[in-house]
Amino acid sequence: MTKHTVTYGADFLAVAEATYPNGRSMSYSGPTFHEFMALPVRTARFAFANNWDNLPSTMGGAARLLILEPNGAFGPIVFYAVLVARPTGPVVEIAGFEEDRAYWDTFVDPDDPDD
Repeated sequence: MTKHTVTYGADFLAVAEATYPNGRSMSYSGPTFHEFMALPVRTARFAFANNWDNLPSTMGGAARLLILEPNGAFGPIVFYAVLVARPTGPVVEIAGFEEDRAYWDTFVDPDDPDD
């Protein structure tokens, strides 16, 4: 089994920083950028590094996806990565993600009169 070096694409980081603020405020109480990088991204990074060949492939063999189940404050997330040729050898670059941010809204709260 090949272990790959994993990096983050510029677009991935830009979207992640725009989606998850650096801190909480009176108007935002969701997960932070640090929590996103430490929890689901860390899991994705490990999977892409250690299990690349067994992950579902898109666009032939150069791209893979990883689906993470809901965990903590994060709904289901799909991560996309591509195998990039570099002078030092192939590197996996996490290129994007999609999170179902409305996932938790699908559950009925018996204590909430609006549900």
